[in-house]
Amino acid sequence: HCSNLDQYLPEVKGDTSELNITTLTALQCNFACDYCFQGDHGDYNTNADKMSLETAVRVAEWFERELDRVRPEKFVLTFFGGEPLLNLPVMYLLAERGYQAAEARGVKIFVNIITNGLLLTSEVVDRMLPFGLNGVKITLDGHKDTHNSMRPLSGGQGTIDRILETIRQFASKGRAQS
Repeated sequence: HCSNLDQYLPEVKGDTSELNITTLTALQCNFACDYCFQGDHGDYNTNADKMSLETAVRVAEWFERELDRVRPEKFVLTFFGGEPLLNLPVMYLLAERGYQAAEARGVKIFVNIITNGLLLTSEVVDRMLPFGLNGVKITLDGHKDTHNSMRPLSGGQGTIDRILETIRQFASKGRAQS
């Protein structure tokens, strides 16, 4: 019903208990998915943009202003792309600055990463945990053959075996939840 939607949207827009910000650290990607809507399919890594450290500092300053304006109880910071793990310096800077800004204001921070999983390592997780890492969403496309045909590397190599190994590694350390 339209009336339900008309009531719901103002409530969501007016809810200041949670500030949700999604940042694209990179439009670049290490995959060559035919269906992708971002970048130049022929050559992601040379033509697609990555956020600079200078821009990241300005984004962090904007976080601070938004936290002061909204005054939420909870700050949810999500990293997205392209592939956000292709721009670790920016991701680390934004996570640390977001954490510091939230801490200074008594706001709980939850950091999430949406990734294809190929570049996810223990080092990345360990570096992000102190900044409020809450979860990592790894995107897959169906079973092995479908995934490998839909989400290959630029040379056509399949990716699912490496991604599943990463998931198994974290699951064995008690870091993965189903």
